[in-house]
Amino acid sequence: MTGVPGGQTLVVGAGPTGLTAALRLAAAGRPTVLAEAKEYVGGLATTFTFGDQLFDVGPHGLSLRPGEIRDLVSEVLGNRLYTVPLVRRMYRDGTFYEHPFSAPDFWARSGWGERLRASADYLFARGSRFVRAARPERSFEEWAARRYGTYLYDYYIRSYSVKSWGPRLQQLSPLWAEQRLYDPRPAAVLAAFLGRGNKTTEQVQHYCDGGIGTLAGALAERCTHAGAAVRLGTKVEALRRSGSGWEAQFASGEVSGAYDEVIWTGPLEDAARSIVASQPERQRTVDSWLQKLRYRGAIFVYIDLDRPPNLTFTSCYVADPKLPFCRIYEPAWYLRGDERARSRALCLEYHAEEGGESTIPGDDGELAEMSLAALSRVPGYQNVARRGKCLGVIRVDKHYPLLDEPAVSALAELLPYLTSNGVIPAGRAGLFRYVNIDVAMEMGLRAADTVLGVGTFDSVNSLGMERAFREALVRVGPSAS
Repeated sequence: MTGVPGGQTLVVGAGPTGLTAALRLAAAGRPTVLAEAKEYVGGLATTFTFGDQLFDVGPHGLSLRPGEIRDLVSEVLGNRLYTVPLVRRMYRDGTFYEHPFSAPDFWARSGWGERLRASADYLFARGSRFVRAARPERSFEEWAARRYGTYLYDYYIRSYSVKSWGPRLQQLSPLWAEQRLYDPRPAAVLAAFLGRGNKTTEQVQHYCDGGIGTLAGALAERCTHAGAAVRLGTKVEALRRSGSGWEAQFASGEVSGAYDEVIWTGPLEDAARSIVASQPERQRTVDSWLQKLRYRGAIFVYIDLDRPPNLTFTSCYVADPKLPFCRIYEPAWYLRGDERARSRALCLEYHAEEGGESTIPGDDGELAEMSLAALSRVPGYQNVARRGKCLGVIRVDKHYPLLDEPAVSALAELLPYLTSNGVIPAGRAGLFRYVNIDVAMEMGLRAADTVLGVGTFDSVNSLGMERAFREALVRVGPSAS
């Protein structure tokens, strides 16, 4: 797919992908309209203020490996960009383990019985991989069990994964596991078992003053200065053919166009419905594809601790099945200076089926009460139910697109349908892929390059299909601990 030099482009969605795509296009001199349904930019890369406390929609940082994204972010943010140490944990049964999985740490916190059982299961699983090498893994569950063994999989991974992604782990794609789970190498596990494991390597992330939303705001300003029209509160309801391009009908009833190309970074199903609105003969077929797409929703409970937080970790994944939430994060880790000194903030994250889940109260007040009571059972937070208070709750229905077998088959039809109609899907929502902010921004650049005729949609899609651990971050050498 190649663009028409000088033609007008519509970019739908002002998250990291859409903002980066619009900036690239406008900087290249292409007339660009960036339409965002909400009244603010950023998508999931948004920062809210409750009282005098700053909160992101979950913990968001940037890896910023050397390359174009790092250069762009550094230029846009300047001295507002800084690095923060990244300390992640996995909590279960009163113990905070290092995360991603660290064999030396797990062994140090386990008795000899647990070490022997975990080692035996691990070695059996790794050996079985060679026997079954001709048959690739068919699911998240199979991929993880083959690499960790039954004991470590059940104890360290399965409980957290069920809370996060739902009970049907055997239906999730192995790609889902490859992008989320660290693959523990045999040499490291054997060294840990023998007591010769290396010290943990310190990890860092990049962050910005005022929360991750500062980046989105800075990108939006650059888009405007480059000549792009940034339109907030503008939801695209339908796309209609106009000659060789498109007209866009907005929710307000306004019709805008014509656009030679459309980059769609909002929900994939909205893109398909926008096109099929002018193709009624395809309605039943498109609906059958869309019915196969599932999401996990996310609920964020924001708490004022009435005191500085523990600062024992940046974020903690909660594998303990006795606790209802699946992640804790302390925003103060990401802040600096006066912002950090003032922070009394804590966030609890729940994952649920799209539209809600019976075990998670739909009433914010009930959810807050349950959250504070459960948090008081976590070491270091025993008094939080007495001293803390809930500042607010944010519910996101379509937070994580679930790449299971039905979704894979649907995407094989949906993506060609969109691209054949001149629509380039990109980003987490647009491609129905799990991506972090760095990858989302890279997708925006590649989508813009496709419009400008110097790239292809395959280069966009390939980013979402990379078989790489997404949480691998910048490492800066052995930590002092």
